[in-house]
Amino acid sequence: MNLECKLLFFFLLSTVYISGQELNGSYSSKLEKNYLAEGFHMKHNIEFKNDGKFVWTIISDVNIVETGSYKLKEDELVFVYDIDQYDFDIKEAYKMSDSSKSYEEFYKTYTGYKLGEKRKEEFHLIKMNDKKLIIKHFERGRRLKFFKKQ
Repeated sequence: MNLECKLLFFFLLSTVYISGQELNGSYSSKLEKNYLAEGFHMKHNIEFKNDGKFVWTIISDVNIVETGSYKLKEDELVFVYDIDQYDFDIKEAYKMSDSSKSYEEFYKTYTGYKLGEKRKEEFHLIKMNDKKLIIKHFERGRRLKFFKKQ
């Protein structure tokens, strides 16, 4: 077997291994490992459910809770967000903060979408095992590292 065949075989085997795994349980990022956006330290929590649904919580001075469905296909992880499940009460809490931007501007800057607009985000699955999940956003190139909660 030549080198190209071995590499192709290894790639196919690793792709099958990743896509054969199921995502379930809760994953959390570390606060100090994330970036500063609009002056807020951010932490991400994702909970994957067995029925193909997820809950993504962005924890900062203002918490954002988003829900939707996900698909894991080979090394691609796709999130489709529900627009009717957003917690719009956080808008009022954001208005009381000392931010110079409106909540709508903050949300559009952070996500690239208008508040209430249905969106789909695609991530490249870099690593997934029983302790760690590392994903990279296809368009923005932003990499997120999560640790499995016990």
